[in-house]
Amino acid sequence: MLQRLTIGARLALAFSLLALLLLAISTIGFRGLQQVKSTAVETLEIDAAIALDASRVQLLALQLRRYEKDAFINFAEAERHASYRDRWQDARERLAATLSTAREQAPSDELQALYLEAEAALEEYATGFLAIYRRLSDGEFATTAAVNQAFDEHKDAVYHLSDTAGAIGERAEAHMATARQAIDVSHATALRWLLSVAALALGAAALLSLLITRSIVTPLGQALAITERVAEGDLDQTIQVHGRDETARLLNALQHMTRSLSSLVASIRQAGESVHGNADEIAHGSHALAARTEQQASALQQSAASMEEITSSVAQNADSTREADDLAEEATVRTRVSNETVSRSVTQIQEVVADAARMDSIIETIDTIAFQTNILALNASVEAAQAGDKGRGFAVVASEVRALASRSADAAGEIRKLLDTTRRQLEACADQVLQSGQSMSDTTTSIERLGAVVTRIGAATREQADGLTQIGTAVAELDSTTQQNAGMVQSTSQAAITLKRQAEALTAMVARFRVAEAPAGAPAIAAPATIAASTRRPEASAEPA
Repeated sequence: MLQRLTIGARLALAFSLLALLLLAISTIGFRGLQQVKSTAVETLEIDAAIALDASRVQLLALQLRRYEKDAFINFAEAERHASYRDRWQDARERLAATLSTAREQAPSDELQALYLEAEAALEEYATGFLAIYRRLSDGEFATTAAVNQAFDEHKDAVYHLSDTAGAIGERAEAHMATARQAIDVSHATALRWLLSVAALALGAAALLSLLITRSIVTPLGQALAITERVAEGDLDQTIQVHGRDETARLLNALQHMTRSLSSLVASIRQAGESVHGNADEIAHGSHALAARTEQQASALQQSAASMEEITSSVAQNADSTREADDLAEEATVRTRVSNETVSRSVTQIQEVVADAARMDSIIETIDTIAFQTNILALNASVEAAQAGDKGRGFAVVASEVRALASRSADAAGEIRKLLDTTRRQLEACADQVLQSGQSMSDTTTSIERLGAVVTRIGAATREQADGLTQIGTAVAELDSTTQQNAGMVQSTSQAAITLKRQAEALTAMVARFRVAEAPAGAPAIAAPATIAASTRRPEASAEPA
């Protein structure tokens, strides 16, 4: 029955049943806990409150007696016994309130009757104490013993109050014991149900685990036996499959696998025989290809050596062109410096010519002064002649002045002539210097053009050198690639030999498998001629290289 279900369905069924049992256990436990909780809450809210009220009644009764004794002992001090009387009154009011509240919350008539008795005893005791305290305040007692003796008639009420408080405490303890018994009963009932359902769950789990394990392990054992026989080389097996679960699908898959392996081993056997026949042809073709590759490698080595020589020559030309370019640039710089020097010389000559023109103006001024001086000296001579003997000395001076003026005019004329000659010579020199500067400018332009041409030649030479370097690198890489191809061809030849040996080993290994007859639709194996043709195609493509 279980074999008709999948493993997932079996596990789901088992887990569902266990989940239902677990839910039952949880429900029983929850109900037991709720019952225990209800009993515990009732105990805490009622019985514990009763016990607490009983304890308060006993405590407040003791406080009343204490304040009573303190008031009687300090009867002679009005303030102190009044203070104890106030404390007694406060304790009395709290005890009365506690008795009233506890009586209203009492769960039984018996307990209510006890609280009523306690209230009556408290009232009787309070009446007696207040009566004695009034007499004490009026000064009727001389000693504490007298006060106590007067209060003896009210002590029955005090004793009755204490006995009633004790009875209330005993009743509260009885309620607590009853609640404890109820909790124990609830706990035992819940525990019995939990243990019963847990035992049922364990039994169901054990039974389900046994059935499910058997339904899974048996087919897996069959599958393990099949795989062991396949590992031993038996591929011709008949596998019986029952059911529709995962193990049944596994057995079906194993059956399909053994059939596929049987077909595959048969094909491998045929392919091994074919590979063994083609390995010799591959080795022969690889040997011939290796010989041609070595010839190509030798030719490429010679080409690489020639390219290195050409590259070296072009590199030397590039260096020479670079030196010529540097020299042309240096000549251009020097010519520019000379041109600037000539320009400064022309400027200085032009400044000298301008200074000569200013000197001509100064000489003109000197000539004018000499002419005026000559006229003045002539006038002075005339005046001296008219003066006679008195003006004779002045006439001599005037004559000397005229002579000096005449000499100054002559000197100014000579200087003017020299300046004119010098100006003409400077102008001619300036023209020659300008012509020299123009020639230098033309020379500078020619040198710059020459430098540009040399620069272009150097750039072209460097480009040629770079191109030759790249060509050399390509040739070297081609040489390296050819060497690698030669190595690969040798490796291919060795691989062909190894392939032949492996084909022999493969044929021997496949021979140990026992297979069924080859199916009619088995894939065809490549013929030796086809493999040989595919092997020769790389050789034909390598010859043009």
